[in-house]
Amino acid sequence: MDERTDGAGPESEVEPTAEVEADTGTASGEDGQTGGKTTRRRRLEQYERIVETVDDGVYVLDEEFNIVRVNDAVSELTGYSRSELVGANAALLATEETIDQAAAVSEALRTGDGSAATITTTIQTADGDELPVETRFSVYEFSDGSYGQVGVVRDISDRLRYERTLTALHDSTRELLHAETPAEVCDLVTTTATEVIDLSAAAVYLLDAEATALRPEGAATDRPSSLPSLDPVSPGDGPVWETFVTGERRVGAAVPPAEAGDDDSPGGGVFIPLGDHGVFSVAVPDVDRVDPDTMELIDLVAASAEAALERVDRDARLRERDRELREQNEQLRRLEGINEVIRRIDRAVVGADSPDAVESAVCEELARSELFTFAWIGRVDGTAVEAGAWAGDGSQYLDAVDRSLAGEGGPPAVRTARTGEKTVVPSVVADLQAEPWRSEALSRRFQSAISVPLRRNEATVGVLTAFTSRQGDVTERMGEVFRDLGETVSDALRVAETKQWLSAESVVELDLAIRAPESPLTALATEVGADLVHDGTIATDDGASRTFLRVEGADFGAVRDAAREQAAVETVENRSADPEDPRVELHLSAPTIPERVTDQGSRIQSLTVGADETAMTVQVPLTATVRDLVERLDAAYESAPLQARRDRTRPARTADGFRLAVREGLTDRQWRILRSAYLSGYFDWPRTTTGEEVADSFDVSQPTINRHLRVSERKLLALLFEDD
Repeated sequence: MDERTDGAGPESEVEPTAEVEADTGTASGEDGQTGGKTTRRRRLEQYERIVETVDDGVYVLDEEFNIVRVNDAVSELTGYSRSELVGANAALLATEETIDQAAAVSEALRTGDGSAATITTTIQTADGDELPVETRFSVYEFSDGSYGQVGVVRDISDRLRYERTLTALHDSTRELLHAETPAEVCDLVTTTATEVIDLSAAAVYLLDAEATALRPEGAATDRPSSLPSLDPVSPGDGPVWETFVTGERRVGAAVPPAEAGDDDSPGGGVFIPLGDHGVFSVAVPDVDRVDPDTMELIDLVAASAEAALERVDRDARLRERDRELREQNEQLRRLEGINEVIRRIDRAVVGADSPDAVESAVCEELARSELFTFAWIGRVDGTAVEAGAWAGDGSQYLDAVDRSLAGEGGPPAVRTARTGEKTVVPSVVADLQAEPWRSEALSRRFQSAISVPLRRNEATVGVLTAFTSRQGDVTERMGEVFRDLGETVSDALRVAETKQWLSAESVVELDLAIRAPESPLTALATEVGADLVHDGTIATDDGASRTFLRVEGADFGAVRDAAREQAAVETVENRSADPEDPRVELHLSAPTIPERVTDQGSRIQSLTVGADETAMTVQVPLTATVRDLVERLDAAYESAPLQARRDRTRPARTADGFRLAVREGLTDRQWRILRSAYLSGYFDWPRTTTGEEVADSFDVSQPTINRHLRVSERKLLALLFEDD
């Protein structure tokens, strides 16, 4: 190390006043003194080599802060040579404030307040730049009794830069806390990588589960003008996909946007998995020589990105769940409202004594509720939907729209009448220009709609339609509830019609002759060469029907063979014991004349199907329009001319009158056996009396009792269903 140049002479070496004899042992005489000095000199040479070897700067200052000695690291740190530094005052490098601070600390150390101290400050280099440094020093007593400082100085530029980078990352992390979408997270992350960590390029690829690919969601470079368009990464396509699949960090050749640019493009890439979300890719100059601090910062950014993506995903799921819960609660509220409306409708239709009264009550209750703006019931006549009862604001809508059943599409009521299924329109605005009825509805502030069929014997005879003032109010779930309401209204209309029939003192009786060569019953009568007398038709749940016929002039074998040739006949059964005069049951999958007649609200008094025509007598209420009935039948078949019309007065039917009719229709023995069986519990479920016990009470055989009961039941049911 260099000697002092403050005038003390070369003999004034920098050494402590205490000898180092403790390390070498004590020697006497001249030889002892010579050996001790040799050992001490060797020790000092070792210390000098150590001082010169370390990377940090080592210095010695005297009491006046003159530089006594420095190592090469100080020269490299400051840009001054040793000769320029040794002998110069520390003011060459440090500010007066720093020197005053060091003097105060040195004085404290001399008085015993610690053995060493650390100061963080700046020094001025030979180039005039300020260099942040940290110095640790202690006081040192020279051989002349004066005190100076010996210390170590270190360049902390990298450390401060790292700390500033960490602070910037912390700020970026706080920004990530406010990101609400994956795209915002990716933009912040890639910008942080290029602007804060000073990487040349960065990108984030997120998983697209539906496409089974990693799609670029964010990218940045230190030259934004060179940012390329990135392509999705498919399975097995390079290090990005491999990193995602394995969940392990990978290094390799650079990928876009790291490849973008000219000859100074980075030499490689680092790929870090972001859990189940995707991959973070950054460009580095040399994948084999990545600075540990830089890699730590990259890892911090990746960890922050993964945490932010997880939070955004979690928040999105929570928002979606909250939205679904709100929608469910709103749907439940609307459904509860509809259920309340249905309860009011049930109460209203109970007392209705006519179909018109039922329709009016239904529409008024719907329009009265806060859920619906307008409601109406239409009647299907085969060619169009005729307006019946309505309530609410918007009756002009019925006059403004086309309610014809011809063609396709059309308003909800027309669609339902045509298909027989419910029609749900969540948004009237959708396809506004494609369907004229929507603009008419929207002009009256109708936003959504629901239409359900009204059926009689599985045939659609009317439609119930309601509109709301908000989009999305009508859902599939509401459609199911409304469909049930349609069934309730259909039942109420049927009950009201029955009440009219039972209470009517007069009816209109019509004779009709229908030509329907395409009808399965006409085809059957033609094939067997006999008339088919209709006893009754019952609709089944699957849309088919069971029709009971008496065959006049043909045996069951002929009927069975002819029926099997008819595609519309599913099964044929003989329901009488006499094969020469059979009473057959046909299970038909196609509509029949009796069904169509009763669907129009008529009641069949007699119906005989022949090869040429079907002759029938039907009764309709006085309120019915005979012309409408005839026109509908005429439109459905080849012809249906009206042969005769009569007004009929029917005797009033009371409970006492019905009981009297039953009593008069049974023999005395049939009456006593039927009453005894009823009172003894034979008709209870489960039975409390058997047929054998009833037989014993009359001292007859059980087959005799069974025959009397069956005949009595037949007469009773005939009286009950004679008007059906």
